[in-house]
Amino acid sequence: DWRFSESLAYLRHIGALDETSVWHGPQVIITNYVQAPSNCAVSSQHYNVCCRNGCEDYMEALEAQAGSWSVEPERLLGLVANVTGLDEGSERFPTLRRQLMKIADDTHGEVPLHGRLFAQWLHFAFPYTCPFPHLSG
Repeated sequence: DWRFSESLAYLRHIGALDETSVWHGPQVIITNYVQAPSNCAVSSQHYNVCCRNGCEDYMEALEAQAGSWSVEPERLLGLVANVTGLDEGSERFPTLRRQLMKIADDTHGEVPLHGRLFAQWLHFAFPYTCPFPHLSG
């Protein structure tokens, strides 16, 4: 049984606390918790040495393959499948596809790679690799 020593206020501040479920109560978003400053090996005024964010590898490859800051959703789905191994036959795929299409509908037919909505989509597609974007403070 794991016990966190961080306060709820701190977990909320770093975006690692999901308080959306009345049924389950507060839950820790593991990827956000792992990326928290309290888990960095070395911290100073000028830099932090922290765990690598695996989602950055995905983003780097997507940026290189896309060649643009904004991509059509169908093309992006293919790129994501190629980069991450996302199985287009999985039962989650239709839901992920619909969500990506909705993002594109709201952003003139393309998905901005560096937008908050795509970052959220990546978290839902890869919850153990990509942190959920949050507003700090």
